[in-house]
Amino acid sequence: MSRECSGRVDALYIFKEKGKPGRRIRTAEIVEGKGVRGDFHFEDVDAPVSIAAVSAGEWMLRQSVQGLCFRRFKANMWIDIPKDELGTIKNGMQLVCKGIVLEIKKGKGRCFAECERVKRGLPCLLREGCWYAVSVSGGSICEGERVKIRQKK
Repeated sequence: MSRECSGRVDALYIFKEKGKPGRRIRTAEIVEGKGVRGDFHFEDVDAPVSIAAVSAGEWMLRQSVQGLCFRRFKANMWIDIPKDELGTIKNGMQLVCKGIVLEIKKGKGRCFAECERVKRGLPCLLREGCWYAVSVSGGSICEGERVKIRQKK
């Protein structure tokens, strides 16, 4: 992506326990070198912040064939960005909001052979619409705030 992609923070969540429902919050504290304060993955060294595009979540709800990850994937941050920009967001890019910088370390990753969508040869928008990131710089982020996704400086 040669230009910046702009969007908005649609929703923020904290997941205190693995596999349990999350709690929606209005403001999240992102800690430099870590993740979202209070989240189960706060100190995950690889990528403690999970991010998803709102369009990917809406797409999942419309599918008659559920993917294995539909119930498993949990996002700390849901961002509203243009759907046509999803495939342009790559590892190493940065999500920036005010003084917060999150560096995207990996996308959703591989699909599982036992997934019904994989068995049927159906596409999955989660591969393009969710990412895991690490905090390069921290601060507070609120629902409704504008974000930019850019090449790393």
